[in-house]
Amino acid sequence: MDKYKVKKILKKYTPNPLLCIYSLRHSTTEMKAYHQGQKAISAFKTKKRQAPRIIFIIQFPEVWNSVRTIYEEAYSQGMKPILLCIPKPFDNGVGEYSINKEGKNDAFDFFNQLGINALNSYDEKNMTWMDLQSLSPDYVIYSRPYNNQYPKKYQSSEVCKYAKVCYVPYAFSQTDGTLFETTFNTKFISTVYMTFVPSRIRLDDCRKKFVIQYWLKTNQFVYCGFPRFDLLVRKEFGKQTHAKDQRTIAWLPRWIVDDGVENKKSNFFKYCDDFIRYMEEHQEKQLIIRPHPLMFESIIENGIMKEVEVEQLKARLLSHDNIRIDTDKDYLPTLRDSDILVADFTSLLIEYFVTGKPIIYCDTAEEFNADAQLMDSTLYHAKNWKELEGLLSQSEDVMYSKREQVIDYLMPPNAGHIGRDILSYIVENFQK
Repeated sequence: MDKYKVKKILKKYTPNPLLCIYSLRHSTTEMKAYHQGQKAISAFKTKKRQAPRIIFIIQFPEVWNSVRTIYEEAYSQGMKPILLCIPKPFDNGVGEYSINKEGKNDAFDFFNQLGINALNSYDEKNMTWMDLQSLSPDYVIYSRPYNNQYPKKYQSSEVCKYAKVCYVPYAFSQTDGTLFETTFNTKFISTVYMTFVPSRIRLDDCRKKFVIQYWLKTNQFVYCGFPRFDLLVRKEFGKQTHAKDQRTIAWLPRWIVDDGVENKKSNFFKYCDDFIRYMEEHQEKQLIIRPHPLMFESIIENGIMKEVEVEQLKARLLSHDNIRIDTDKDYLPTLRDSDILVADFTSLLIEYFVTGKPIIYCDTAEEFNADAQLMDSTLYHAKNWKELEGLLSQSEDVMYSKREQVIDYLMPPNAGHIGRDILSYIVENFQK
């Protein structure tokens, strides 16, 4: 073997000492709690059940699809999985969890509407929180890694003391840099027993960043695929829904509207008036606007518009018969019913992409990882309204063949039963 190959192998598998030091300095408390919990769990093994008791922490209904097929598979196997719904956090300005003033639990209401049994973690009448430990969970699954957005007793650093914490990220891995550091933050990952990474790239990233956890096997980094892909290979997701001259356009503007943010910013105000004019001139077309759940709230908080002005803008949009604002907690109907997507940066980009339908992307590929760069090479790009309008009027999808090739590469062969594979891994671990 030549020197170059040896050097390459050593570079890939030798841990970065700086990362080791960083990991230790920023997660000492969490790692201590984790190890205490593992000892307690081992001592409890004598009371082992026939099947694992799995609890899913659900806070935002919009991320339900990240774990949905895992839950459905567990339910179909008679495991009686539990959905524990936590109210969304209210921004109290101090970076700690605070319940919203109304005590509203969107996730609990969401499952009630679907007819799915779920537990409300908050007793509004007595102003008390449910005791998660009393449910005797074996595994607790999180899809959002932000401990400061949970009440203390539901933070992974507390839960890992009596249960094995699993992490199934709510978003596919599209970027490196800041977003990776946020969604795989050291303090959270240090409390996790199993991390089910959504891509091969993220598997490699985690093994490099969390070298201590990986080498000591305190966190099992596992690649089974991105569970949301299970829902997108179902037959209802066709390649083209309407005739080309009657297209339904989906528009997904980003939520960040602060002028101080130069990149990955919302283009909502940049294109809103132009879109209204365009839809007035093209009555045969439909526009579905699905803003990020935080977009209008961000507009008000940043002082760009007052609440009454936001409501007036919504009314103006909805006064057109061929424009609607999608506020459904489930985004899949919009992905299914539209023919083309206009989008800023969004975690839903990869999900729309694998439907095979065309995307007009209104941001840059900065910080995209290798997988996302491949995807980006098959997207249409618009920097201004003139370019965007021209692409909307384009009759031929010239990127179709190239897009199909990239989809075949990015889609794992087990798409359709990724949730089942994740559950099988958990069950196998439970039976050891």
